[in-house]
Amino acid sequence: MYRDWLDNPISAGDATIARGVADFTEGFLGYETKAVNVLAAAEADPDCLIANAYAGALHLFLESPEAPGLARPWLSRAAKAQGTERERATLAALEAWAAGDIPRAIRIGREALARWPHDLALMKFTQYHQFNAGDSPGMLATARMVEDANADRPHFHGMLAFGLEQCHLLAEAETAALHAVALKRKEP
Repeated sequence: MYRDWLDNPISAGDATIARGVADFTEGFLGYETKAVNVLAAAEADPDCLIANAYAGALHLFLESPEAPGLARPWLSRAAKAQGTERERATLAALEAWAAGDIPRAIRIGREALARWPHDLALMKFTQYHQFNAGDSPGMLATARMVEDANADRPHFHGMLAFGLEQCHLLAEAETAALHAVALKRKEP
């Protein structure tokens, strides 16, 4: 069993697939193009649940009517794969998103974060839906629930800053943002 750079266990079959998964999470959280490397990893390992789930997520972010249909083959492959409980929860949240059930996707995301607070990709998926729903307090609550577990993670502080800013807590948002940048200069 491999672990990702956030110390979450992943079901990748080898180091190359694990690197593709890491590229997705690092790229997704950091707004970097390497996130698409998960597509090759998922293609190379149809039995890696999380690689295929993340490949589906990339398609869902197209935000077009075609997005769920483009995501479904990847999500279907993920559903047939063995994986960790955390990976299955991520897949369930993505399946809810593909089905258009955003409240369920948010609920699954928050429940999973209560168990696996280091899953910052899932945190970002959850905040993304809350942002699109106009639920600024929810965005902040999602960040606050995993704050203690992520004190040393720059991407967490960036997402915390976003939730604070959306709640018009600008001084606190600036403090969180400056802390994120102090931890990692390139933190968006």
